[in-house]
Amino acid sequence: MLFSKRVWILIAIAFAAKTLVTPLIPGASPDFTSWVQLSQEVSGQIQAGIVPQLGRYGAYTFMGVFLVPFFLAWSALPVAHPVYVVGLLTQPLSIEQYSLIFMMKLPINLCDFFTGLMISVISRKFNPNVATKAFWLWYLNPYTTLMMEYYGTFDIVPTLILLGASYLGLQRKWVGSGVLLSIGTMLRVFPLFAFPFFSLYALRQSKRATAEFLIAFVAPIVLVLAGQAAVIGSVTGVIGVLFNLPVNEPWLLTFIGFPLSTFVNLTLFLLVIEVYLVATFWKSKASIVDAALVATLIPLLSSYHEPYHITWVLPLLTIYFVINSDWAILYALIFVTSFLSTTTFYPSGPTDFTTIYLQPLFGGLFYGVKAVYLLRVNLKSFGWNTETVSARISGIPKAVEPPFVS
Repeated sequence: MLFSKRVWILIAIAFAAKTLVTPLIPGASPDFTSWVQLSQEVSGQIQAGIVPQLGRYGAYTFMGVFLVPFFLAWSALPVAHPVYVVGLLTQPLSIEQYSLIFMMKLPINLCDFFTGLMISVISRKFNPNVATKAFWLWYLNPYTTLMMEYYGTFDIVPTLILLGASYLGLQRKWVGSGVLLSIGTMLRVFPLFAFPFFSLYALRQSKRATAEFLIAFVAPIVLVLAGQAAVIGSVTGVIGVLFNLPVNEPWLLTFIGFPLSTFVNLTLFLLVIEVYLVATFWKSKASIVDAALVATLIPLLSSYHEPYHITWVLPLLTIYFVINSDWAILYALIFVTSFLSTTTFYPSGPTDFTTIYLQPLFGGLFYGVKAVYLLRVNLKSFGWNTETVSARISGIPKAVEPPFVS
């Protein structure tokens, strides 16, 4: 049993409190309003028998489809349903507003809850005694609550799916892992960065496992694109839409990373290096969960993102912290520096002191903490323990250095 009966009761109370209270706080991020508007439009198209097209909704298409059941559930409630529901998000609290925000934040609350359970399940595979600690460390974290329930970001949905793919990879269930990673990639771009690392782990098992993973990953994407081609009327039309996505949605380029030259950017440069390190130096028993962690750290480290994109890495970082008894100060710093760099970013005036002077400082600290974590995960996976690294840094003679971890 994952938790004791008492813990399950406390978890149920916490889930009920979060789910019922957070609708009282409309999404502070304009993205939440945009997602609600998108879900209304996509649900209208589906009800009219129209297949939502990539050419119209771009990278938001699949998340819009995912949100349709929640919007339709709200539409079935016996409350007023205005033509433009976004207006409810700006009105004083009413039963219509509360029910809309409740239903549209429900996938966030559910994924937040199941992410906690998945963190516990994965952590328990490495240490049976940390499951309860792992859950509460995630679920009662005020910063993760701020990012999801307050800002209303849906990035937790593909993050949970990536966790599921990592867990199935640990279980060597590569078909399920590939399917989940494919679905997560279609919802948001960042799970794609885990693909080469998962492929390496499948290859270490066997050629058959690799084939199963690759087919399972590619098949859902091909089927969806084939459906889009059937709607558009040509395969070349779908290909054209895919190539035009970065042009029509410039925010996608932030996933590529800071440019180093015309044809090279930092994210892809670091990704190639990390794939080489994993393939060459990581111990064969090093966890695929650690590989998923570096896959999310790299795009977060090497490009500019919105504040809530740190949601991608926090569940995996929590697992790493719990099972490795890692530095608590470093774990806390990633939340503190992320918060400070975010709150000091937006100027309040032409000579705003925080934006000019403090934000670069806090932003630099935030990037520094992420870089330290990337280094620590690699050193651990090379087979170095903390004492070995400390000994090398402090200059202890080789004769008394702790040995490599076998």
